[in-house]
Amino acid sequence: MAFLGVARETARRKRLLWPHTRLCFLLGKLCAGRSKFSQARVYLEEALGVPREGFADLRLLASIYSSLASIYLLQKNTGSFFAVTERLAALLFGIGDCLECLEDSVALDYILKKAVLSHNGMAEARACYLLAKHHWTRAQGVRVVPYLERLLVLCAEAQRTWGNSPSHQYLALGRLYREHRLPRLSVGSARRASQQPSATLTDCLSGMLLLLDNVVGPDGMAEPEAGIPPQGAPYLHRALSSNAVQGGGGDRHHVLSHQLTVCLSQLFCKHRMVGHAIGHMHTLLVRPPPSERPPLSGPERTGTLIWLAWLHIHNQQPEVALDILDVVLASMPEHCTTPQEGGWLSEAKWLYVCVCVCVCVHKYILYIYIYTVYIVQKFGVTQTIWCFA
Repeated sequence: MAFLGVARETARRKRLLWPHTRLCFLLGKLCAGRSKFSQARVYLEEALGVPREGFADLRLLASIYSSLASIYLLQKNTGSFFAVTERLAALLFGIGDCLECLEDSVALDYILKKAVLSHNGMAEARACYLLAKHHWTRAQGVRVVPYLERLLVLCAEAQRTWGNSPSHQYLALGRLYREHRLPRLSVGSARRASQQPSATLTDCLSGMLLLLDNVVGPDGMAEPEAGIPPQGAPYLHRALSSNAVQGGGGDRHHVLSHQLTVCLSQLFCKHRMVGHAIGHMHTLLVRPPPSERPPLSGPERTGTLIWLAWLHIHNQQPEVALDILDVVLASMPEHCTTPQEGGWLSEAKWLYVCVCVCVCVHKYILYIYIYTVYIVQKFGVTQTIWCFA
């Protein structure tokens, strides 16, 4: 303390403005730490009284305002508290980086109360955002939730975002709900995040991750489930319709588009919507790729065609599946060079034999049915029973 006091006097005599301000601030913090609030207030007020010739350390200025506001509130000096808080509010509303210098949320709480009483929606939204960010950086998730919820309500009512991303805020809220074991609220937040017009591919995939982490069982508790639940279909649709996937975006987005389409098709097949699954697979195969995106590679196309053949078998279309497998076998090399090609070839041949058997059995049953109808119409039911006996 004595050394800092001597340094402060030296800086004041030599008119070293920045060192003088900094030393007064340090002395004020040390006094406040020792519960000498009156002496701390004197040092902090002196720091504010130093001329600002070229002084641009706004974070230090925010720290001085925040410390003074806490001391004024503790000493019940309401007039000075309101004056300093107004200056701090203007600084925080204009420069968000100064938020890191706050020690507590006293000034922000006052700003929020004043915005609510004055019915200023924009100021209330900004105050909620600053309070949520302040508690988020200090890992106080419980205190973040009400401010974040209020911010999203204000954005929805005003139909404005005020520079914030609602999808990011919904995802943050969903993560907080997950931490507090509220799976239904977490899934609802993830769904709202993917439904926002500003939702990106990353937001949709993050929402899908939240959904998988919060799959709700019949008892209302979150429990893991094999595969993607049916609630994941809207996320996959939204991800496939995003600009990053539709516009190409290079090999990574092309591979992601292929995997998302196959995943959506498998989800439809799992829930007995084979027609929709076939439609998505045909869209993947027929859709012309952009100039910067390469077409499907050999293994990708082979696997896609085999899966499409399986879908047609499930859809009672063995002839179509047989045509697809003919194309697969014709495109495969005579001698496989990789284990993957050997696996595809073995699966295609086995499936081809199964489909041929299905087609033959299907035709045989059809012939028996036609012959039975013919006998019934010509000879009657008794003769038909005698023929089958």
